[in-house]
Amino acid sequence: MFVLSNVVRFAIVRTTIIPHRRSSKLLVTGFYRITRNPMYLGMSLIFVGVAALKGAFLPLLLLPIPVLIMDRVFIPFEEGHLREAFGKQFDDYTRRVRRWI
Repeated sequence: MFVLSNVVRFAIVRTTIIPHRRSSKLLVTGFYRITRNPMYLGMSLIFVGVAALKGAFLPLLLLPIPVLIMDRVFIPFEEGHLREAFGKQFDDYTRRVRRWI
């Protein structure tokens, strides 16, 4: 739900979903009011759900590794681009909304 609804939201406002491309709009509504990264959160929840349905608990023990990589590598990269593109508007947003939840 997080992932699909956000893909649709990006399409509606006509901005890119591709992290290395310049965004034309800063999304701050919908799930973006709760978390700055609903896509990554959604993918992580899907991972947890699939692992639980399969009864595969080892992957759950490994989940912190990709989450840490997202948090320390991908998200700062993307936030740097957003800060360049939207400046104070993005800084105000980051003060209001947490990175995860």
